[in-house]
Amino acid sequence: MMAGARLDKGKIPDTYRRTASLYDAYDLEFADDSFDVLVNNSMFDLLPERDFSSVPGEFRRVLRPGGGLVMVNMTAGERWYNGIWPVIYRINPALLGGCRGVSTVPHLEATGFTRVQREYVSQSTFPSEIILARAGKRPQTR
Repeated sequence: MMAGARLDKGKIPDTYRRTASLYDAYDLEFADDSFDVLVNNSMFDLLPERDFSSVPGEFRRVLRPGGGLVMVNMTAGERWYNGIWPVIYRINPALLGGCRGVSTVPHLEATGFTRVQREYVSQSTFPSEIILARAGKRPQTR
């Protein structure tokens, strides 16, 4: 089965070949409306809450209107057995790499994202949210 999933890189047009890179989420080095899709994994659960609006605002800036945002973060648990994670964080945040449960939906909606969809996943009791959203039109500046 896996053999069928392999890609022949020689058959992928150059326009579709991309590499992953690291950037400063507070000040992305790209022009407005540069991307169709932005993927962000396991970052918001590390940010100070005061930055929950500025970073999505920067994501919105570099996405084209209608562009997609895909995010995965640790989130607040929704099941009784998820309760161990906040306890571990309170005892020693370093045991979780500094991650704590967050909810990003209200912050995305407040910064111009639309059609925000959230899926809750708990794997081995670890709670995560998977977010899909669309960049709305930015307000016109005069």
